[in-house]
Amino acid sequence: MLAEEEHSAPSEHIPTRKFDLPLPDARYGASILLLGSTRSGKTTLQNYIHKEYFDKVMTCVHTWSPQSGIYSELKKRSVFMPDYRPDIINETYQINKACNNRYRFLHIVDDVVGKKNDPMLMRLLTILRNSRISAMITGQELSIFNAICRSNINFVFLGYLNSDMAIKKVVEAYLRTYFPKHYSVLDCMREYKTMTANKYFILIDNIHGTICRTKLDLDAVARARS
Repeated sequence: MLAEEEHSAPSEHIPTRKFDLPLPDARYGASILLLGSTRSGKTTLQNYIHKEYFDKVMTCVHTWSPQSGIYSELKKRSVFMPDYRPDIINETYQINKACNNRYRFLHIVDDVVGKKNDPMLMRLLTILRNSRISAMITGQELSIFNAICRSNINFVFLGYLNSDMAIKKVVEAYLRTYFPKHYSVLDCMREYKTMTANKYFILIDNIHGTICRTKLDLDAVARARS
């Protein structure tokens, strides 16, 4: 559960709502992007989503920093790789290919810098969901993906970004049509900063065609950790 604010959202064009992540049924996987700068609430959101929605799913975490304390909960029930490992993604695909999609898998990929055109990453975000393989990708910059990957992500969480360039890319890739036509790109960027302050995220659900602004309820996070 996520908190619903008593006041209205800064933008009347993107409503503030309680969180709902309507994943496809368990026969399929899903792709999730968590975009935000350091201390934007991205890791807390990642851990919460995993606990609430993927706790019973076999999980592989690809990260350059497996020793980090932010992964203390995930380490209890996940396999960690100290790098991005496309061969491991392929292994999970081959397993389900051989046994009629018997298992559910999740790959968490943390900051895939320099891998934007990697063929396996593209498969992970486009076609492997049909093999019951899900992906949760975290990053601080939208340019970690190419256009094909960006357009095929099911659930996009857009958090606070420190860089104006990063905000501009997000606005132009995902949000330009949600703001009034008379807004300049600069107006949209200012609106984005306001809407994502204080650990809010803009959630785009590309499966059901919805968008909202939301924020984790810290009491719910504490319950998920217990």
